[in-house]
Amino acid sequence: MASFRKRGKTWEYRISYIDSNGKQKHITKGGFVTKGEAKVASLEIENQLVKGVNIFKSSTLFSVYMEEWAKAYKYGKLSAKTESTIKRVVKTADILFNGLTIKDITKLSYQKIINSFGQNKAKATVKKYHNYYKACFQHAVEEGIILINPAKNAVIVGDVTKTKKEDDKYISYAEAKKLIAAVKNNLKPEYLSSYMILIGLFTGARFAELLGLTWEDIDFKNHTISINKSWDYHFTHDFIPTKTKENRIITIDTYTEQLLQDMKTNASHNHKRIFVDVTNTSISNNAVNKALEHACKRAGIQNITFHALRHTHGSILLYHGASILYISKRLGHSSTHTTEQVYLHLIDELKETEDIRMREAISNINKI
Repeated sequence: MASFRKRGKTWEYRISYIDSNGKQKHITKGGFVTKGEAKVASLEIENQLVKGVNIFKSSTLFSVYMEEWAKAYKYGKLSAKTESTIKRVVKTADILFNGLTIKDITKLSYQKIINSFGQNKAKATVKKYHNYYKACFQHAVEEGIILINPAKNAVIVGDVTKTKKEDDKYISYAEAKKLIAAVKNNLKPEYLSSYMILIGLFTGARFAELLGLTWEDIDFKNHTISINKSWDYHFTHDFIPTKTKENRIITIDTYTEQLLQDMKTNASHNHKRIFVDVTNTSISNNAVNKALEHACKRAGIQNITFHALRHTHGSILLYHGASILYISKRLGHSSTHTTEQVYLHLIDELKETEDIRMREAISNINKI
């Protein structure tokens, strides 16, 4: 039978029972926000005891359990970049949950830990780590090691100064025109970075996807590019699937097509990949971002990263009436939900314009 008491601002339960050797034992656990939460947890433990379930497997350190979970379900099954991220998450778990067993971690203690972790991290970073921790806890629940997932429904926080403002992730249509002019004025066959900046802005393709482009992917007859792979410039230096593992064929404009034609004509290498130099070396992300920084200065606009060109491409399409579905497919998002989240601020801005269009449409149809 369980008893309950309040210790400070939290509640704990104490369960007394007789083990298989006829000895009286006690199970105590605290950290519950309310007495009701403690009662629910104690009932679950008591039910497990009645069923004869061994509840003491939960004495494993969480950091140890997560390492084993990652080895069994993650390592060797994902991209090298993702695996590297998970290794950082596992290593951080050893620090955040230092000395804590799985059974030690309550919803309240987990929230405090994630709050502390988020004090000097961007919210997106905290969320990424939290998602892995939550998945690991959930596996422990499914194995019967713990009864509840302490990470479920946790509130994710972060340092707002570490989080990029939405305005920093893209530039306006007018700024994009200035940037294009600045890059064009410095366009030379040997400056691969300049070509990549323009083609990135005009296609919305990811940096690794452009690195993975081969001449076979360019269909000049039908004015399209097939984005069917990426180039792993971090680890393997080889072709890998696209981020969402979905291939797409996108239409290109006349100027982008001309840029590619010029590159093919002036190519000083015979490599099948497009963005490699005369030594058959891939253009680096650092080199492109440096070239972009200089171009932004010449254009007199805020400095942006190469990834911002992708967001700029999507925002320009959205402002010019392209549907969310079209933008989602063109950018290779896993779903339209992703697209909506990325461009939610723009969608809200365009609502007033859409309202005006609606009024005009209904007014016109009433004139028939």
